[in-house]
Amino acid sequence: MFKYSILAILLGLNISVVHANYIDEYSSERSENWNCWGRLYYTFENRNNDNKKVSLSINTDICDRKEIRPLFVDVYLHNIKFSGASYNKTSIDIIVDIEHKLTGQTEVMRITEDVGKVSEYMKRFEYPAAKSGEYEITIKQIWLMFRNNGRTVGSFQIRGDNVRTGNGYIKPNYTNDAVMALINEAKKETLQTGKPSHIVFGGNYEIPMSTGSGKYTLANKGNLLIIPRVRNNEKYIIPHLLGDTHKGEAARCEGTASARTSDGTLEYAELYNPDEAWLKLEKPLVALNANYFDVRPQLNGATWKSNKCSTPLGIYFDNISNGPTQGTHNEPNKYFAGPSYFIDEDGSKAPLDALFWKMDLNSSIEVYYSNGVSDPAIEQHAIELDNSGYKFLAIAGTGLPLSVVSPKPTPDSGSSETTRIGIAADDNNSVIYVFQGGSYRNGISRTDLKNLYYGLGVSSSMELDGGGSAAIAIDSNAFVVKGDARPSSSCDTSGVWCSLISQPDGKHRPVPSWLGLSINK
Repeated sequence: MFKYSILAILLGLNISVVHANYIDEYSSERSENWNCWGRLYYTFENRNNDNKKVSLSINTDICDRKEIRPLFVDVYLHNIKFSGASYNKTSIDIIVDIEHKLTGQTEVMRITEDVGKVSEYMKRFEYPAAKSGEYEITIKQIWLMFRNNGRTVGSFQIRGDNVRTGNGYIKPNYTNDAVMALINEAKKETLQTGKPSHIVFGGNYEIPMSTGSGKYTLANKGNLLIIPRVRNNEKYIIPHLLGDTHKGEAARCEGTASARTSDGTLEYAELYNPDEAWLKLEKPLVALNANYFDVRPQLNGATWKSNKCSTPLGIYFDNISNGPTQGTHNEPNKYFAGPSYFIDEDGSKAPLDALFWKMDLNSSIEVYYSNGVSDPAIEQHAIELDNSGYKFLAIAGTGLPLSVVSPKPTPDSGSSETTRIGIAADDNNSVIYVFQGGSYRNGISRTDLKNLYYGLGVSSSMELDGGGSAAIAIDSNAFVVKGDARPSSSCDTSGVWCSLISQPDGKHRPVPSWLGLSINK
């Protein structure tokens, strides 16, 4: 608003509404899926930069389409009548705010358009509205500027107390409760049969989420894996990390002179696509990328993309026996392959939380929250477990739900809607939930991921990564598929199904850190 006021002063315009407005219940004829708010009449009068009295009379109507995606908002300007000066062009600037009421997520949409001398005008705003439920629609500003041969001769804004507000609604294909019933039935079958389930979202089935005060669904592609933790009093799943052995093929980055950053961080971990990691981990039930990784520029103009070398960020440790790479082999600190914190391409830092998976009687999983970038508590906990003789692994990410609401800096654009991957154990120690889904743009926010796990009845979970690298590779024959049909694998390797590619270039984004979950045999 402020910048428009400055512009008006520069143009020498005095903008004011001098007559009250009123609503006429008449609106444009629409089908039953449309709701029109009614015509609202305005009259304006002011003096332009030539000190001439100019006036505008206009009425507006807003119509929104109910229930169906995308959410359409049509803004109508009727009976546009400008007088007091000659003009040959009209500039129209409209700002619309659309807020999902339950989550508070807001999108600001704007159009600026030059038209001729018109008495009627309509502009459609199209919002994907991936979340089901109610939306508040605010026509934040309508600004008309009348020009004669490029020179402004009149300017009028509808804003402030005169904004228009209405409600939109998007109906899900299946309700949150219906999708949760499907998930709970799949969980029940998984526990009875010992065969893990793969719930596929992206068609008729939308991703169910809960804030605690309400429920919604998200229309996006996604995969929810439900895997038993313990069966018949035996550990069903054994986790292992893909460690860098620094030998053979795994010594390539050690021999790459440019594989380090300007501060001396060694970028010695080789990068692997999902199917490559699945093979390296000896064909587990599922391989999922764990930990954010270092994307800073490397020496001599190299990048992680060009030399396919990087390092995991945060704790990345595995001492569980008989793994594909015999655990991790980090040097000089065996608990960390690289920096203990998140660091972005521009060098900005954020603390990382940790998930500890202990191979005790119950195969217990705990999320530890970091109190700051340099907090030693996570490493100290790892040392205590190690010294006590525990077999365990530890990976880093963003702990949910606490790190979503924390005022401290959080890693990797948590508010952006993108592809995300997370892991959690349910609170009664029965199953592991792995979720991967979203899209590179208009995907899933970190808050959405938190709300998914909250709806599943999980008190703590971990986001492992976000963006185009968030991927899974699963044994294509090991899961019972429910929900929508499983799409074709994005990998060519036989026996493995890989999640859809979300990168704009249509290629998998290789990463250095992978977690494999294998059936205990």
